[in-house]
Amino acid sequence: MAEWHGAFDNGVVDGSATGYALASRESNSIKDGGAQQTKPALDGLPGVIPAAPDNSDPWIQPAPLVTVNYLPDPQARAVAFFGLPGEPSPDGITVVTFANSWPDLKPFRIELVPIGVGAISGPPTFAADTLKVELAPSQRATVRINSLMDPGDLDKRGVWQWTDELGPANLAQVRTSVIKGRHWAHLPWRDITLVYATQKPVEPPEIKTLNPAKSLGNTFAVINGDIKVHAASTARVQLLANWTDPIDDPATDPPSGLPTVPTFQTQNAHVCEIEVPEGVSPVPIIDSGTKAEPKHEFNDTKYHLVKYTPVGTTRFREYFPPSTNTPANTTEAGPEFDVDVKNSARPDMPKYLYAVPLFEWDTPPATPGIVKRLRTGGGIRVYLDRPWFSSGDGELLGVVFQEGTNFLTLDVAFRRLVTIWGADPIWHANPVPDQAQKIHFKNVITDESGTLLEEDKSANVTVVGYKVSFDDERRLWFADIRIETGNAYWPFVRLALARFQPKSIDGAFISQIVRADFIQLPPDRLAEITVTGPSVHLKVTGPTYFRSEVIDTVASIPSFGGSPTSNGLSEIEAVIDERSPADDPANELSWKPIDATRVLLVQNPATLGEWEGDVPFTTPLAPGLMRLTLKEFEWYRTDDAISQDAPRTQIRIARRLVYADVFAL
Repeated sequence: MAEWHGAFDNGVVDGSATGYALASRESNSIKDGGAQQTKPALDGLPGVIPAAPDNSDPWIQPAPLVTVNYLPDPQARAVAFFGLPGEPSPDGITVVTFANSWPDLKPFRIELVPIGVGAISGPPTFAADTLKVELAPSQRATVRINSLMDPGDLDKRGVWQWTDELGPANLAQVRTSVIKGRHWAHLPWRDITLVYATQKPVEPPEIKTLNPAKSLGNTFAVINGDIKVHAASTARVQLLANWTDPIDDPATDPPSGLPTVPTFQTQNAHVCEIEVPEGVSPVPIIDSGTKAEPKHEFNDTKYHLVKYTPVGTTRFREYFPPSTNTPANTTEAGPEFDVDVKNSARPDMPKYLYAVPLFEWDTPPATPGIVKRLRTGGGIRVYLDRPWFSSGDGELLGVVFQEGTNFLTLDVAFRRLVTIWGADPIWHANPVPDQAQKIHFKNVITDESGTLLEEDKSANVTVVGYKVSFDDERRLWFADIRIETGNAYWPFVRLALARFQPKSIDGAFISQIVRADFIQLPPDRLAEITVTGPSVHLKVTGPTYFRSEVIDTVASIPSFGGSPTSNGLSEIEAVIDERSPADDPANELSWKPIDATRVLLVQNPATLGEWEGDVPFTTPLAPGLMRLTLKEFEWYRTDDAISQDAPRTQIRIARRLVYADVFAL
């Protein structure tokens, strides 16, 4: 080419050794000459010549500039770059002119200058044989590169001569395009890509939405949603999951000692891989293998609180030595995304064992000198056999009822599916509510209403859920249920119980119904005492009965075992107990009643639900060595022929203890 264009016509190739050396450069290439590294090992680092080169790319040039040992194009005068990042000129062309004259044109290099993430590239600069171009992390720039010639050389080119002979109407425009390196037919260009490769994604992926959809009976969830990614640096995202479930397995209990219940099991899963197209964010959660929304298999139908984690993988692995492309170096995990994966099958029926009344004592605020204590009734503790968590974590004991329906209007067959209550027929007292409402149920965790029953899929019912706890000593589960029945006196309740998983899909909220035994709800009692000089003033209030079979049929309570003041209404006995200073106050056997202080507080029919009176001291008050004990008894008919309270057999009545409390003095 050099000879064709007359580059040797000035006599530089004259048969001398110098001329021969110049001519022989025609057969050389860029890889010939000193400081050129032609075959680097794949793991070779830039600027370091590997000990054992192989035939792999990339080609590494360790010297600042290549040595031109070949004959360059004799018409090449400069290089034009089209579309360099930050180029401010209107036509977007950056021109770098070669230093020195032919054939010793001086090469230059392109240096990529890093800037901050998302920053805008400044204008390219050229100095000291270096063209500097700014790139942000993960930025790619495809740049067109071409040679520029001296305009005077254009007429020497055959293709131009043909064009000139054709004389197109836009000949002047074509000439300008050729001179600027923009006409491929005359000066074919090449595209080069400038890359600021990052070994990790510039930003971690972040789940924006993730919805696990389940159907009844399915053990898997179909995942849909989208993930925000830094698309320029992220090639794919791995969707990982982990979750922890409570386990209640009686077979793992120790043979002796208290068991640890529940235990916990953590599981991990790889849900899918998501391809990230360049320039796309957020990306939909689509399995790259199936090209569909992924299925997350759990192998059970239970509820799980799942922590999904997106892990992004770099788009630039091939730019780094394989030995350094470890998962820690090439991936970036995003924040966890917590999702409720709902239960998709009805829980197992609860294994009801028995229920007992539940009492709660509290000390409400009082005026100085007065001590108050409130016993709250209306509670039931229900004991359940193991295991628990048939529908996963958060499984509750549900109480099922039909809200707003009078108990007397319920169909007889339907009554076995819902909670009902009513008054104790032996007492004439304040009425119990004739229908169940959500407001009657206290300390509820959550509730659900609708067609929940498996036994009657058309009936609308409500379930209220109660927390279930483990009794280590009994090795049983229990739930404490509070029902507010107003001022009713010892009403009967029959609970309709079910396991209740509030985090369920429709049709899977509750198990089949189990009916509990009838049990009575104790009434509230508020006791307050005031210690005066010679006595303790006692007042107790709370719901009670105002008539009973005993009152209606027995003419004289004292004649049948009651005290002279007994009237058939419930009564409270109060007595001061004492102990020796050497005795343990926690030992009940240490306390002895002072019989001379015993008093009986009988209700006045005009002020039912109040017991009030004074308990005298027979000896000076000894703080810490005395206490006040009070006991409430109710009168009832009995078949007990040997009752100490009613020794006569013709009409048998007796008292039973229904409330007690102790106040330290």
